[in-house]
Amino acid sequence: MAEPNMVETIEVCWVAAAVPDHDHHDLYDHHDLYDLSSTRTSVPKSLPLTFFDLRWSRLGIPLHLYFYEMSAPEDFFHTNIVPRLKHSLSLTLGHHFLPMAGTLTWPLGSPKPVLTYAPGDAVSLTVARSNADFSLLSDTDNVICDAPMCHPLVADLPASRERLAVIAIQLTVFPNCGFTIGITLNHVILDAKSFVMFMKSWARICGSLGVGILDGVRDDLQSRICLPADLEPFYDRGLIMDPANLEAVFSNHLLNSDGPQNRSLRPPLERRLPPDSFQGTFQFPREKLEKFRRLLKVKIKNERQYGHPVHLSTFSLTCAYTWVCLVKAEGIKDSQVVLLFPVDCRSRLEPPLPQTYFGNCIATGYAVAESELLLGKEGLFVAVKAISDAIKSINDGVLDGAKNWVSGSPVYNITTTSRLGGLYTTASSHHLGYYNTDFGWGKPKKMNLVFKYITGIICFSDRRNGDGGVEIGLILKKPHMEAFASLFVEGLNLIELALNSMSRIHLRL
Repeated sequence: MAEPNMVETIEVCWVAAAVPDHDHHDLYDHHDLYDLSSTRTSVPKSLPLTFFDLRWSRLGIPLHLYFYEMSAPEDFFHTNIVPRLKHSLSLTLGHHFLPMAGTLTWPLGSPKPVLTYAPGDAVSLTVARSNADFSLLSDTDNVICDAPMCHPLVADLPASRERLAVIAIQLTVFPNCGFTIGITLNHVILDAKSFVMFMKSWARICGSLGVGILDGVRDDLQSRICLPADLEPFYDRGLIMDPANLEAVFSNHLLNSDGPQNRSLRPPLERRLPPDSFQGTFQFPREKLEKFRRLLKVKIKNERQYGHPVHLSTFSLTCAYTWVCLVKAEGIKDSQVVLLFPVDCRSRLEPPLPQTYFGNCIATGYAVAESELLLGKEGLFVAVKAISDAIKSINDGVLDGAKNWVSGSPVYNITTTSRLGGLYTTASSHHLGYYNTDFGWGKPKKMNLVFKYITGIICFSDRRNGDGGVEIGLILKKPHMEAFASLFVEGLNLIELALNSMSRIHLRL
């Protein structure tokens, strides 16, 4: 059993969004961020929620944890790293992401919650110190550890029944080893894609700061706070069409849940993880993915029995492989097994949204397979085929069945109560580039999503080495995690053996 993660709180403060100083135009962006007539991206003083946002109300709070390795003494963390992170956070909020400093409320006269914000609004930031084993927690090479060890590294989101913050941040130093940036998010306001855009923007601005700015010396701040087009958030909600009136459906569902006219914003009390829960991180290198893809291509070519193309994308292959390993590791007995996965709708809507749209724009894909088939010798191909069918269904109509996103749907149940048997869900994506978040001290050694209340969620991200492979994170009870780890490694070896065997057969022919 690993030693507990003892965390000492050093400081709790509020970092205010920078307000452009009109007396020093050379120090700040030349346009008024709050002037709606600005020719650049305009940020209003309130941000309307769409049906994509409302579906996440009162659900679990996403927690992200970035590990940065550094052998410098603790004093360097307090005198250099913390001030730079605070200052760049203030600039990032004030000049580009002011809604992140806002507050979610539900006024009596409003049919839905409202995000309001103003210049100078602030976010909660905690500075702490940990005595935990940094090398263990930040290891990414098919490693497992006690899941609760990461929980003290993320702060609670400021919340009450009437008010809910958007973000809370915790900076934790591991003396002479490194530090972590823990982020707690209000999912009602933004999805993973918007979050990663914010983190990359914050990191870019932090990395561009000169020493002179921290010392109070004038510097070319305007050029330092400018963002490239692929990081500049797009806030306009007017492009999202709602012909099925989903916004009213979701708002009414919230009002009528747990009593009439329930305007509470506080997420339900989250159940703690089952005892003996372990967190695991596993690597699916690009080389292994390519071999898996080649093996399936040969099988598809030989059988020729499917009416539409089978998707062999990196997502499909990684999802299918992990899904089968999980079903085997947990010994699922349900007749059917369901895999839920998020689908970015930005390019799938009509009209399409810019990729930098800030907010939620996620639908849910459902893959269903017979557990007996997943456990059989054709299990991997069965899983790929089920995911392929789900993707085809999404392509045929991404918002079909959207009314079922709330009121008893599997995705609603899995996020609010204990996990259902035979039901898995994935989170995030390897396309988002989590590891391209360099604040000026190098790429993170590790990034992982932290879950305090449920097992069986599969988290995907890119790999630190940028090879195009996938990093997989999940939380399971210890016996299931040990079984999964064994199956995961053994399965990759079997894929390679099968491919080599097939190649030898072809050579003989």
